[in-house]
This record gives sequence, C-alpha cells and structure tokens, in this order.
Amino acid sequence: MHPGRIAFLWLIGMLLVLFGPRSWIYTTRLNLRERRQRLLVVLILLLNILATSWAGRAADPSVWRELRDDRDYQEKEYELYADALLQGHTYLDIRPPRYLVRMRNPYDRTQRNELTAQNDEKVLWDAAYYNGRYYVYFGIVPALLSFVPWRLVTGTALPTWRAVLFNAGLLWILSFYFLYVLVRRFFRKTSLGVYLLLAWAFVPACGVIYLATFPVVYSVPFIYGLVFTILGLSLWLRAFDRKGKAHRLRMAAGSLCIALTLGCRPTMILTAVLAFPVFWEQIREKRFFFPKKDSLLNTAAVILPFIPVGLLQMELNRARFGSPFDFGADYNLTVTDLTKKTVSIAKNIPALFQELFQPLQVQPQFPFLNQVDVVTDYQGYMFIDKMLGGFFALNMLALFCFWIFRIRKKMADRGAFGLALSAFILAAVLIEMDIQIGGISQRYMIDYGWLLMLTAVLAILTILDDTDTHGYYAYLKVILVLAVACIGINYLTVFSDGQAISVREYNPALFYRIRCLLLPS
Repeated sequence: MHPGRIAFLWLIGMLLVLFGPRSWIYTTRLNLRERRQRLLVVLILLLNILATSWAGRAADPSVWRELRDDRDYQEKEYELYADALLQGHTYLDIRPPRYLVRMRNPYDRTQRNELTAQNDEKVLWDAAYYNGRYYVYFGIVPALLSFVPWRLVTGTALPTWRAVLFNAGLLWILSFYFLYVLVRRFFRKTSLGVYLLLAWAFVPACGVIYLATFPVVYSVPFIYGLVFTILGLSLWLRAFDRKGKAHRLRMAAGSLCIALTLGCRPTMILTAVLAFPVFWEQIREKRFFFPKKDSLLNTAAVILPFIPVGLLQMELNRARFGSPFDFGADYNLTVTDLTKKTVSIAKNIPALFQELFQPLQVQPQFPFLNQVDVVTDYQGYMFIDKMLGGFFALNMLALFCFWIFRIRKKMADRGAFGLALSAFILAAVLIEMDIQIGGISQRYMIDYGWLLMLTAVLAILTILDDTDTHGYYAYLKVILVLAVACIGINYLTVFSDGQAISVREYNPALFYRIRCLLLPS
C-alpha cells in the first residue's frame, strides 16, 4: 500500500476516533484556557488552513495566469486598480477601444461583440465602463489594504490568488474565534466536541472552500467582506464583559470592521442591523440611545465609525459615476446589459429552488459530485452560473435554521433568539436581493450562507443545552452525521468538474492521486 494512502487513512481514522459520539471531547466543557483544548483547536485549524490553501492550488497555478492573459487582464483588475490609485486617480490606465467610445449603448453585448470582431480589439471584460473610462466596480478596500501596500513594499503586483488564499486562512481563524465568543456568551455549558463540530461545519458554509478553489477577482470582495464581518461581530459580542463593563474600543473597532464591508461587498453592510440583537440587553438597560453620558458614549462608539467610511465611499461613487449612491455595478461590461435589468417576482420560484434546495447530482465515481443542470422557465434574462447543488444540499446541517421557530422560547430564555431571528430574516433579504440583482450562482450563497448556518448553530446549541443525557447523545449523533456530511461534501466539490477550473483537466496527476487515496485500486 502506498505510504500516502496509509497516512491519509491513519488521519481519517484518528479523526473518527476523536469525534466519535462517545469521545471525551463531548464530556469536556469548552474552556480554551486549558492547554490541551487550545492545542486541539490549533491542530484542527492548521489542518483546515493547509487543506484550504492546498485546494486553492489544486489546479495548476499557471492556469490562472493563462486565464488572465486570455480574458483581457480580467484577473489583473485589482492589480491595475492599485496602480491607478498610486497614480492619483480611480480609473484604470487602459484606453478603451474607439468603437466602444462611439457606441450609443456600449453595454449591448451583441453589438459590442460584432464591433470587436470587426476591429480586432477587445474590451476589458467585467470592468465598469463609464464616460469613456474603465473602472473597477469591485470594492476599493481590498485594493487599499493589500494590493497598494504590496506594490509599495515589494515593487511588484500582488497576485489575486495569494490575497484570496491568505484571507481564506484568516477566515478559518476568525470564524473559530467567533463561534467561541458566541458559545461563551450564550451557551457556557457547551462541550469542546460540539464547539469543534459546529465551528468546522460553519466555515465551509461561509463559502471559504469555494472561494479558495476560485481565487480570482470575483472572490476578492467576498472573502474580504466575510473577514471584516466575522471580526466585527466578534468584537461586538465582546464589547461588554460578564460584569457588564463596557469596552468602547471593541465597539468602535467592530463597527469599523462592519463599515469597511461597504468597500468590499456593499450588501454586507446590512450586517450592521445585527447590532440591535447583539446589544439588545444593554439597550433595554438604557446603556444605548439614552441621554446619559455612558449611554451616549456607547452609542457614539457604535455609530460614529460608520460615518467617515460611508462619506468616503459616497464621495468615491460620486467622483466615478456621478452619484454618491451608484457603485457602478450597472456599467459592468458583461454577458448582458445591466442598465436594463428588471425586477420580477417570477424569478423567485426557479431561483429559490436552485439556490437553496437543488439536490446534488451524485455519481458512483470519484469525486462523486457532478455539476447539476439549472433549468428555469423564466421568460426573461436571468444570469445562471455553474451549480453543484443548493445551499441546503451542500450544507445539510444548516437545515436546523428552521428549528428556531419551534424553540423560540428556549432560545429567548438564553438571549439568543433575537440574534437568530435577525440573522434568518437578513439571510432572506439577501437571497431576494441576489436573485433580483444577480441571478443564480454558487458564488451568491456566500452572501447569506453564513447567516443561515449561524441561525442553525444557535438552534443546535439551544437544543443540546436543554436536553437530558439520553436526548443529548441522540441529537449529537444526528448533528455529527450532518456536520461530517457538510465538511466532506464541501471538500469534495474541489474535484468536481462543475468547478470553474477542473482539477481533472488541468492537474490530472493530482486528481488521480487523490482518487487512489480514497478508493482501492
């Protein structure tokens, strides 16, 4: 037997023993002050960070360079954006073709393709075109925080895939920290094992594995937005200690993180509404929005960081697209004319099924998952991307999010129902926005997936906190199976032919090596 397969099977066996339903980790209360617990959490994190980074490099990295060159600098957009900012302007230093400038409607793809063929000069795909200049409509924050400093320090361009994979690793760490803070605030009796299971399943539901296997310009605003969102919520949850003392620096830092999502993925700014359930107890105690010194200082610490970020973003929008509320996405040179997009309730029936409930297409051969056929009878244009299944098919543990309505009183007794309900409603709002503005895409699950899984995690923790020993282990077995399925399915998607870059096609040696590790020859 190959040594690699022996090592792989040994690792799987150790994890099965560790996470078996009768393991010591389920009878040990979570307390990361204990050295043994910290060491185990660090090992699990390292395992997943390495696996995620490796997944991002599973397809030959040269493929990304070839793809960039073939698609008109598309994958260099953030690199070009950084160069433009260093030159003191926000438009890209690429001159659009003359025929594009002369077109009455440059967003008409059919006419644009005809003129491209006649003039043998391509346009910059997926860039925003406005008043004769190219712009990057993706958020400016990643450019300012990573791509510009990298250029200044090294004198070279930061490859997009490096930025995505670095933040993917950071998201693993922050998500484990976020779940720890959540547990310590609402469910202090939670075991180490339950925490590890839920945290491990939470991160793939955020979309980190998808982003790592698709480390291109589209993934940059998503991964940065998620990092700031999770960090911001973690800081908010720790803004008041157990004695009730306010830590305003944490409040302000959390708000700044949430505010910065406006310059990453603008819809993620809606996460700000979660401040109300997070601080609801303090609001009821008049420690916010009340004319007293401490209350006013707390309120200012939460609200003020949003103001400069919002004003700067509005000025950027005005300078580029003439309106403080126009982020430029409608001027994107893409598959359709986004300036004429329509809002229609008829999109919901096919899109909701595909986004949430589309079953997986399972096959008996490795990697066991295949791309699903997205079928819709919507009489109009709706963007449809590659799909491997609906969110709940990929993350079955998240189905517990619907349980909150059945156990709402028990959740309310623990102070968690407001946050769970708010996250659930916010997820519903973002789903509808994605359907109407975007369409159907695996990528859009990232906007709302973490919210649905957060709701499910709060429901699961309530159930386990409120049941006797017999019921605890019965529920635990179900949660264990669903969590393992969630983790396993998301990692298997790395090798599916439904991904943007097929590992089977671009790195066949690796594909068949992994197949041999998993299956007997």
